[in-house]
Amino acid sequence: MSLLKKVQHKYALSEQGVKDLVKSCAACAAADFVLIFPVGLLYYLVGDLMNGGVSGSRISFYIIGSVVCLLLIFLTSRI
Repeated sequence: MSLLKKVQHKYALSEQGVKDLVKSCAACAAADFVLIFPVGLLYYLVGDLMNGGVSGSRISFYIIGSVVCLLLIFLTSRI
């Protein structure tokens, strides 16, 4: 018996219900993974600030990184 059949039987789901459950678990995992990116940006920002400040070339890195993080969070939240 496959894993999906076991889950389907245990939780009394239809075949479509099992497929939707798998999709929702994957979407939730992706959303949680995306929420790690801003923490990484903050880590680099604090490192730069502790080493004397943020240079001009790094400001664009943080701005673009912040916009990308916001877009990814928005997209994964929409899913």
